[in-house]
Amino acid sequence: MAACDKCVAGKYQPAYGSTSCFECDLLGYCEEGAAGPSPCPTGRYGHKKGLRSAEECAFCPVGGYCMSGEFFPCSKGMFNV
Repeated sequence: MAACDKCVAGKYQPAYGSTSCFECDLLGYCEEGAAGPSPCPTGRYGHKKGLRSAEECAFCPVGGYCMSGEFFPCSKGMFNV
């Protein structure tokens, strides 16, 4: 009997009995064997799909803020450095 394989880093599988893995969504990262994306740490955001670790999440750039792994630019009349 063959063993089941882990999803590679950058992919995840949330269901039992599946035959493939999904690319990790924006806003998070997926380590090897992930059942779902993990959120990027505070001060970072998911800038592209398939991130493999928290270190691959981009730092939040000046001129905005990051919340729940997503970057939001400052509104007119406001700033952030």
